[in-house]
Amino acid sequence: MKHYVGLLYRALNPVYARDPLSGRGAELYGGRFNPKGTPALYASLSPDAALREANQAGTLQPTTLVAYAADIAPVFDVREADAHLGFGMTRAVLGAATWLAFAGGLCAST
Repeated sequence: MKHYVGLLYRALNPVYARDPLSGRGAELYGGRFNPKGTPALYASLSPDAALREANQAGTLQPTTLVAYAADIAPVFDVREADAHLGFGMTRAVLGAATWLAFAGGLCAST
């Protein structure tokens, strides 16, 4: 696990713009790394990556883009070669284009 200091970007549905740190959207619908019912914040190192992650439906949806000055630890960094091992994931699952199939809970090993 790492420590990160710097800017992070989030692209979120404007419905949640009044409380952008709530994780409410991820709580309601689940996400790549959180099951439904668990709030989570998904952030990127670049605005482009945040927009791509938030708008996977194809066409650009209404989006609020925010930037945060962050100082956080521990950070799960998927770029670390072995970071996934303690979480029952594989690198194939982390990079799968069909990640929504795993969004109902913690990704299972394949």
